[in-house]
Amino acid sequence: LLELVALPYDADTLHGRSLVTLLNGGTLPPVPILAGPDLHGGWALLHDGWKLVEARPAVGRHHTVLSHPRVRKWLVERHGGTQDLPADQVEAAVARAPDPKKLWEEVTAALAGPYHELYRLDDDPGELVDLAAAEPERVAELARLLARELERAEKARRAVPPGARVVADEELLREMEALGYAGDH
Repeated sequence: LLELVALPYDADTLHGRSLVTLLNGGTLPPVPILAGPDLHGGWALLHDGWKLVEARPAVGRHHTVLSHPRVRKWLVERHGGTQDLPADQVEAAVARAPDPKKLWEEVTAALAGPYHELYRLDDDPGELVDLAAAEPERVAELARLLARELERAEKARRAVPPGARVVADEELLREMEALGYAGDH
């Protein structure tokens, strides 16, 4: 709408896109979709039928880090044990290590990441086949796009003053409830 009425806008902070191309009979290019962060501080980017997952397992609290599959595998390979232990038991086992602080520093240094997984969603909707090793150029391209989108999201977040509140009138609240965005659901 802003483009139709020739109003200026900052495309880096305003999420959305112009539909003027569609109105003129054209098609829109695919738009990257950013998802995250997950429990382990990772993000995902969906773009043009691909999904890039970026994991940083050694970021966060001990419990969440120790539950990450890559960390658990590393602990088993380096220090024995089983990947089947619940995270709290793994954490207790780490605490019983001869030098838990040193082990924690080793885990953090070895597994900080980022690690990437890559899926072709059209062919693999269940995300069972990680193509990252076979498609390093695509991983690099999507990782750059992910970094750009994260920077854009951060810029948009900073554009909102601290403590800012959205004031909605009763009609808007009813419309949002009808769409499932407000109310007791």
